[in-house]
Amino acid sequence: MDDIRQNTYREIIPSNIVITDNQVILCTGLPGLEIYEEQLISDIINAVKRLESSDITLLLIERTPPPLDVEATLDILNKPPVNAEFVRTSRTTYEIRPHQMGLSLDRAKLMEVVSYVENREKNEYEEIILPVDFIVPDITEGSLKSRLFSDTLASYTTYFTTNSENNYNRGINIGLAAESIDGTLLLPGEEFSFNKVVGPRTAQKGYKTAHIYVAGQIQDGTGGGVCQVSTTLYNAVLRANLEVRERHNHMFTVGYVPLGHDAAVSYGYADLVFTNTTTYPLRITAEVSSGNALTFKIKSTNDYPGLKVKLATKTISTTPIKVIYIDDNTLPRGIETIVEKGMEGYVVDTYIRVYNGDILIKEEKLHRSAYQMYPRKIRRGNSPVAEIIEEP
Repeated sequence: MDDIRQNTYREIIPSNIVITDNQVILCTGLPGLEIYEEQLISDIINAVKRLESSDITLLLIERTPPPLDVEATLDILNKPPVNAEFVRTSRTTYEIRPHQMGLSLDRAKLMEVVSYVENREKNEYEEIILPVDFIVPDITEGSLKSRLFSDTLASYTTYFTTNSENNYNRGINIGLAAESIDGTLLLPGEEFSFNKVVGPRTAQKGYKTAHIYVAGQIQDGTGGGVCQVSTTLYNAVLRANLEVRERHNHMFTVGYVPLGHDAAVSYGYADLVFTNTTTYPLRITAEVSSGNALTFKIKSTNDYPGLKVKLATKTISTTPIKVIYIDDNTLPRGIETIVEKGMEGYVVDTYIRVYNGDILIKEEKLHRSAYQMYPRKIRRGNSPVAEIIEEP
């Protein structure tokens, strides 16, 4: 009996919906088959009683597949489109979550198909294309990929030298800090913190000792030169018309950008913070060339290619360099050597001007920068000059 049951049984196959890229197919189900066991057993018993060896006809029962669930089908085939999505997977990497097509199926049209299936003469397998409308999302995977980082919103370059031990160390520090930032992705509305991204500038991370401004003096400190990185980035950010949330000027002037264009940083004390105010992700790239040029680029999608940003400064006051003499008894009188050249002090206002083509559409004051005067230090001889007296 088990062999007969196994050889004649066919499982019910319910209807199934298959969704492809451009059509929806209803795969009609197939009825199941099984033997009429009670009748078969009765026929076998009767044949044995009559001592007959004739064939016994198997009666098969056809089991109809369940009807299509109209409500569930309408739920599946009526859904809004889903845009492709940018998903950041790390500070510098991302993936594109594919879009999903929307679907729309009218109930009346579906009922026509259901009526046709239920009233067929034969319950045979059939593939029926359903009258489903496909709805394209506003942002497809292809369109998103084509627009991501397609434009350079702004770039800025500063230069440095490596012609002394101090400057060589500065160059190493500049390269390390720039490498820490290179490739950083920033989502719309997200803040960038220089100190968070670059982290502490320590010898363990490879930073060298170079000149820094601290406590009104020029001293040696680990990470000297990193402010040129923050300053270069700051100038690119301003020209990309992004919102700067925190910026500090240096204690004294610097030589690699104009007055009022610098951005000093000190871990745990002074930071450079700005926000991605565009509607697209942006990528920050940093490059240090073999010619000692540091370049930052802000790459995103430019919805306003006609906008241009320019910076302007106004000097409010200037403090002349004060000269400080250091007497040196080891040098003869009249001999002077410059120990430190000194720097003038300034108070400078910086303005941002935004143009649409040649038309100025926005001008506002960004900040006031106050730079201290750094005195010129001159070592002068204080030792009497011996008088040479000739013999008479």
